[in-house]
Amino acid sequence: MSLYLNNSQARKRFKSLLGNANQMLVTILVGLDAIESGDIKAPPKELRAAWNPKDKTASSRRSRRLVLEMTLIRAVDALDAYISWSRRKPSLIQNADLRNDVDESGNRILNKFLAFQAHYSSLDPVTVALTEFMIAWRNRSVHSLAKNDITKERWELLNENGDKIALDYRGLEVERLLEDFDANKAPTFKETASMIQVAHNIVGLLEIEQFKALNETEYLRQLICADLEDDTLGSNEKEAHKKRRISSIWGRDKSDRHIAVMSYLKNLGLSDSRMHDHSVEFEDDVLVQLSELVPKKVIGFLGMQGEV
Repeated sequence: MSLYLNNSQARKRFKSLLGNANQMLVTILVGLDAIESGDIKAPPKELRAAWNPKDKTASSRRSRRLVLEMTLIRAVDALDAYISWSRRKPSLIQNADLRNDVDESGNRILNKFLAFQAHYSSLDPVTVALTEFMIAWRNRSVHSLAKNDITKERWELLNENGDKIALDYRGLEVERLLEDFDANKAPTFKETASMIQVAHNIVGLLEIEQFKALNETEYLRQLICADLEDDTLGSNEKEAHKKRRISSIWGRDKSDRHIAVMSYLKNLGLSDSRMHDHSVEFEDDVLVQLSELVPKKVIGFLGMQGEV
């Protein structure tokens, strides 16, 4: 029986940060509209905060701008989190050159993304251009003196694909998008909602590309190693903890070991059913080989020192 990796830990982290952002944004904007229309005249008592702006309409509109900019920032930060978690064990980034390029980018999300874009050249160019645009707009919101821009080629690509973008992003107007960016305006609700979708789309594409390139055996090795790590323990205690855990699973009788290993891997996030066409399949022969190892061989497989 095969097991499948349907969604990486990196993508789960991304979704926890941005999963319901669009709905939450609508909820906030509905509340601000109620303030602007006069339906809300005072804050709830449990808030315990002073709130009596001279001009509730102006205050509401300024708050709307803040919320839209903060949501844009959250969308880019979620993308950054996906890339960062792709680097952590069990790592999706197994290519040494890509790993080095991401590491050398430091905290610069644009450079990290450009490293991915250069490595995975088959990524949809329109989604890539929109992602670069999203990052540049976010950087302007965060850094008031920033001169973030996108290349002339990206501008032209977005203009040339205006009809496609409008279709894919529920009527998003590229011309207005570029005008608002050029004028250093805050994004509109439509533009912000579209950037949330861009973030989801690019992460989906990156997940597919990374899954295609994944070495299943290396991923299993890192998956198990990551689970065995316990940073609350000292170095000697860590090794003893790892060996005890290995013995509790691979030290079983051979007749029970395969079931124990399969159950262990499913607890680590693998599934016995495929959810996506791009899901990574760990075939039965690989799993059987892993389950037939004795603790001493598991230690060798994981690259640990010593014996159980």
